[in-house]
Amino acid sequence: MLRKIGITLLSAALVLTLSGCEGERVGEEIKLPILEGEGKGYNTATVEKRDFIETKSIGGSVGYVYAEALVTVAESNILESYAKNGKTFKEGEVIAVFDSSALDYEYKNQKILLDDAYSAYSASGSELSRLKYEQEKLKLDLLQYKIDQYTIKAPYDCVIVTSKSFQTGSVVGEGVEVCTVAKPDEIYVYTNDNVALFSTGGTVKLKFGTEKSYSGKIVMTPEGSGRNNSLNSSVIIKFEDGELEKIMDEVGNIVTSGWVTIVVTAVEKYNVLAVPADAVMKYSGSTYCYLSGKNGRARIPVDVGETYGGYTIINSGLTEGDIVSF
Repeated sequence: MLRKIGITLLSAALVLTLSGCEGERVGEEIKLPILEGEGKGYNTATVEKRDFIETKSIGGSVGYVYAEALVTVAESNILESYAKNGKTFKEGEVIAVFDSSALDYEYKNQKILLDDAYSAYSASGSELSRLKYEQEKLKLDLLQYKIDQYTIKAPYDCVIVTSKSFQTGSVVGEGVEVCTVAKPDEIYVYTNDNVALFSTGGTVKLKFGTEKSYSGKIVMTPEGSGRNNSLNSSVIIKFEDGELEKIMDEVGNIVTSGWVTIVVTAVEKYNVLAVPADAVMKYSGSTYCYLSGKNGRARIPVDVGETYGGYTIINSGLTEGDIVSF
């Protein structure tokens, strides 16, 4: 594109300057492009629209990030434990058994009271005896519930993520974690590195030691800084539908290794004006390019963005098709 500065423009500038001296003071400086002769040996480039896409590889971990803890309900001796890392259980299967004999006497006594109440109700059939029977039955049911809590069972089809080692017969305190469990297919990728690059709903590529990559979707990003909870300060990535099954078949049990390379898009800009970075000049706080034409070249102020791969984005000052020299 050719931009000319003719005698008329220069004359108009002179008239304005003179009139400013004679009458009112000119409110702001009149800036004109600085023309230079068409020198020898300049490099030239066309201002054109480009796409900029850059990725970054980030280390991450893979595992059951939403595992829940199963804990003891009271201090008791451990009788049996079947919890081992990686072992799977069906819903309701026994994971660990603790001694509930502390409740045996209370249970037997309540069972006697229930039997007596039932006999009284059977004999009289009165409403009062019925209510007494229901009350004693409720107490026995509650005791049975407490006893049942001494046997830790799988709350759903699950896998043991972490487990504690207890010696049979040893005393274990109340509220002590026996193991953590998770649903076998709830495997996620997570990272605390470069979290600003991730956005919820975005997609990433995941690599497990080979060039082949698998697709993942970002389901959670940190809500703010300064959090102590490691999960809340992490980026959580879920495998796209069908990807986990493919990985298990092609790579194996990725939870065993526990690591993954996350390939995230760090820069994604489309159809933006750009020039070679060397064509952007800076001097005394000003940023400019040299616009070339038949009559020479003119220094044009420009507003620039970031530089990617040796090209600088032009926000304003030049248009597509302009020729710059440097």
